[in-house]
Amino acid sequence: MEKLLRAAFMRGRILRGRAGEILNMSQRNARRIVAALLDEGLLVSASHRAPLVMGLLLHVLPYYFPDLYNASNF
Repeated sequence: MEKLLRAAFMRGRILRGRAGEILNMSQRNARRIVAALLDEGLLVSASHRAPLVMGLLLHVLPYYFPDLYNASNF
């Protein structure tokens, strides 16, 4: 999962078909990972065919940006 999230963060967007290649697993297993990340909101997409982009949820910001985000400021 981390590889896919990192790729989405670094590239800005990922084509769904590249998920298996990025994760180094079959397309079937990659689709399961993508579905789980979409369900959690860690990845978002405008439609089932649109590219995947990072979902920046408030509760994960301290993990994504530990030196930039301070929860006590909000």
